[in-house]
Amino acid sequence: MRLTVIIFLTCVFACQNPNETINESTQGTAQESSIFQNVTLNTNAPAETAQIGQLIGLWNCVSKDLVDSVWYENKALWKWEYTLGGHAVLNHWWQEDNSLNAPTLEYFANGIFIFNKDAKSWEAVILNSRPHKISPKFQLDYVDKEIRMHDGRGTWLVSFFNIAKDAFDWKYEIKKADGTWGKISEISAVRKVE
Repeated sequence: MRLTVIIFLTCVFACQNPNETINESTQGTAQESSIFQNVTLNTNAPAETAQIGQLIGLWNCVSKDLVDSVWYENKALWKWEYTLGGHAVLNHWWQEDNSLNAPTLEYFANGIFIFNKDAKSWEAVILNSRPHKISPKFQLDYVDKEIRMHDGRGTWLVSFFNIAKDAFDWKYEIKKADGTWGKISEISAVRKVE
């Protein structure tokens, strides 16, 4: 009898007017409709989030890629924004591809970067339209005002450098058989006025 009364009372208070709860939550407010727009750094996010956050904005890029010993130059756009309520950084990449025998004329990618405060390290992945998969999780360090992404095994290194308010440079290097680094891609980015 006692259990029945508790269950009954729980239902009475929790289920008084389920339509009212649903209507209130689905109507939304101006704040709710803009919750995913113009996200800023969350004051509760790890301070390190601002290391990548300095790239927030839209960038016009010139990308140069080494394909079969020939450098190809392409236009690109790169947008960086805070996501996850200001706890992480998301980027959007678009690039034309005029290299010989390109599989498509455009290339798209997204990256998400979050600082794991328990591990005291960055975690990141990239999704791309070639080859339609998510990259393995990789590491990121902020050293001497440069952002350096790597696999932790020393086989590749991506560096953001010369970072200023309105421009930055980027390069992708791979470890060659002789142990030296060889550049296979580079980007010059200039902030686009929105």
